[in-house]
Amino acid sequence: MTPGLRAVYDELVARAVSETWEAEARRLRNELSEHCGRFDRDHPAAAARDAASMEYALLDGGLAARIADGLEDPGERAEAAQIARAVQGILVFREVDGLLVADDLWTGACWWIAPQDDVGRDVRLQLPDSPVAQCYLVVQESGCVVLPGVTFHPADALAPIRATLDRARELGLKSARTRLALLKMEHSWQTLSRVKVGYAYRPDALGSA
Repeated sequence: MTPGLRAVYDELVARAVSETWEAEARRLRNELSEHCGRFDRDHPAAAARDAASMEYALLDGGLAARIADGLEDPGERAEAAQIARAVQGILVFREVDGLLVADDLWTGACWWIAPQDDVGRDVRLQLPDSPVAQCYLVVQESGCVVLPGVTFHPADALAPIRATLDRARELGLKSARTRLALLKMEHSWQTLSRVKVGYAYRPDALGSA
């Protein structure tokens, strides 16, 4: 994220866990865990999934828009509304003329990432072996900003993920179900002993997602 949006995002999170919204936020976060699996607290992927579940509550669950309406400062309210309108992406990255470009594997959209975005800076260090990022993007004229609930699928899962998305299109699956299925596959890869990427990320797993 960029520093300005980070402050507003942190405010949304703080309000989501306050007394007013805590019960609804907890229900929505548990909903994601029921769909996609839970990590033990000491698992290396637990923090990332915790951030993803909060983002699920804020954006998929609509809490960000509802909380934004109650913010007192007009500038903060406007930026919170931008966050609430963030678009989902399943992204791979490349560098073009000094810019970090993200290609969406699901929609075919192409975005450029703001130079100040901290996730983008980390991704640059991994190129040309781009991870697959499942995330929300705040679209701005100065470049897109990646929200912190991003899930990074392993780079060598790219081919199986492409095949899985092709199969999801053939089945007519909606975007939300497809994205939840990928998170469930990531959970399998992270938690089942000696499971290879090609087994965790496979098109026929869509039927059980």
